[in-house]
Amino acid sequence: MQRIDPILVENAGIMTLSWGRTDDGWEKTWIFNKIAWSAATGAKNIAWAAVEGSHSGAYVSTCQEMPPASCTLTPEGLALEAKVWSEMVEVWVKEAPEVLAIIGS
Repeated sequence: MQRIDPILVENAGIMTLSWGRTDDGWEKTWIFNKIAWSAATGAKNIAWAAVEGSHSGAYVSTCQEMPPASCTLTPEGLALEAKVWSEMVEVWVKEAPEVLAIIGS
């Protein structure tokens, strides 16, 4: 089964909108505000990923392309990637046979 070019994966992160503004207790609000990004920061990361020209299949976080995990570059990692891809296509085709026309067979 031929694989199409992977897409860009972007991490918008947890963004503070109205969730952290409710009275859910100071502990939850404090933790959330420590780990969450503002909506502007999340949007900036999405825009950077769209216009910067990262290569296909890249994972973008904090306005930079992150290196792949070392295990994904080994023969075992590549074999696992091929197995997962085949299983995903099998599930997609069961649900929507037109997937084969999109990704090729």
